[in-house]
Amino acid sequence: MGQSFMDWSFLYLTGNKTFWNAKQGTLHLVDDPMTNINAHAHVKNHPEGMEDYNEFVAKARSQTNTKIITVYPTVDGLKAGEDTLNRYEDLMTFFKQEGYKIFTINQTKPYPYMIERSGYDTEGKQSSIYIACRLFYKGTVDVDPKDIKTMREMVSFRILKNREDWLKSCKEFYEKVNPLVDGQFTDVEWTTQTERCITQVIKDTGQHMAQDRFERWVGIMGRWQVAMKKMAHRYENEIPMIAESIVTAKDLDLGSFNLTTLEQALIMAHLMRDHGRRLILPSEKFPKNAKELHRFLK
Repeated sequence: MGQSFMDWSFLYLTGNKTFWNAKQGTLHLVDDPMTNINAHAHVKNHPEGMEDYNEFVAKARSQTNTKIITVYPTVDGLKAGEDTLNRYEDLMTFFKQEGYKIFTINQTKPYPYMIERSGYDTEGKQSSIYIACRLFYKGTVDVDPKDIKTMREMVSFRILKNREDWLKSCKEFYEKVNPLVDGQFTDVEWTTQTERCITQVIKDTGQHMAQDRFERWVGIMGRWQVAMKKMAHRYENEIPMIAESIVTAKDLDLGSFNLTTLEQALIMAHLMRDHGRRLILPSEKFPKNAKELHRFLK
């Protein structure tokens, strides 16, 4: 998480007022990219798959009115499955051969869990719990997308082990592709030492900092970092605390936490891993008090 903010920050801090988008042409660079969950108000170039990569590069070559073109290519993990990291290596090899500078934000933390990236608990979109089921069960899950109780339990059995295995694979991957990249930052470095990281990107690409924009950027960065800190606090402190409160039958009101179904599954997972207890609920309802949830522990 954070690639969109890096893309925007680089363009903004190098003084750009407009930027080229492969699908929409020349666009005005927004003064503030922040939404309520991320920096997606910035419409970055975001191709997916080799056909899109080739098309993007071909279009980029023909541009004569812009000196800087940025791109945040991606791989759809749901489609690629266990081949995801191999696809990322192909992606990076391709762009390197085309002369692009490559900077990566390397994941070291088990979160985010999709909802921070996409807001997929909103009406009209697939729920984050259903997407998690498809991801953790290799895309072949035979479950009703409306069966919250079953999906929550299925995800609880796999979510922590899945992320543990994923991070191990990522670590090996980052070491393997290191020769392809011009700069690597961990997710912790990017979210806590953002100024240092973006300054390094600007320097390593031979660009110059637009000092008249820096002070305003610092304020926006601060708001972006607040969202990152809230996310870290949620997963590193609040979720484990809720699980412990359930085990100890603490009278804790959970209403103010506004737990998503995916977070409920994560609490169930922490109960099993950290406390050796299983939470078996009779329906999709997730009681809003830790003391009441204690009654359903096995």
